[in-house]
Amino acid sequence: MKMLKKMAALLLAGVMALALLTACGDNSAPSFAQTAEEKMFAVLSESTGLKENDTEMKNLAAQTLDKIKDGKVTKEVLKVNPEDIEKVDNKYRAKVSLPIPDLKAGDYDDNNSKTYTVLEVTPDNLANVDNTQLTQMIATMKKNGVEIEKIGVAAKTVNGKTYIAVGMQMSMTIPAQPAQ
Repeated sequence: MKMLKKMAALLLAGVMALALLTACGDNSAPSFAQTAEEKMFAVLSESTGLKENDTEMKNLAAQTLDKIKDGKVTKEVLKVNPEDIEKVDNKYRAKVSLPIPDLKAGDYDDNNSKTYTVLEVTPDNLANVDNTQLTQMIATMKKNGVEIEKIGVAAKTVNGKTYIAVGMQMSMTIPAQPAQ
């Protein structure tokens, strides 16, 4: 279960690194959120092989976006609650979601900060999304027994600023226990 949490954190960190989009831009038109959502899903789809922006995971991501206040979100959204982890057959399954952080703000990795700044997506930084690192991280996760079963991307424009969140359902195979 700890490995699943670590792998989920690793993948989400990859999504964040992928989305470390640094340019600033003008206010977005309302249709920009849809464009951003589609672009980010396309990148994740290419990396994971999943072809559907899953409705359940997209709704989970949208609920997470609703927690953004003044461009920040509490770090509580990063925690996977034990009651959100289910055992199915020989796997642990968890659903996770987070808004993509602005890593340049410096508060995401700050253990003293209770919130982090969410990345404002702009046309400039959206055009620079590259999935090379994400693809490598997903391959490493698969090698370690973690499978991304569903993925959903949601984008929302609030006060002229567009934010993206990613929701995922992941599972990890439970290693066989030796006979006693």
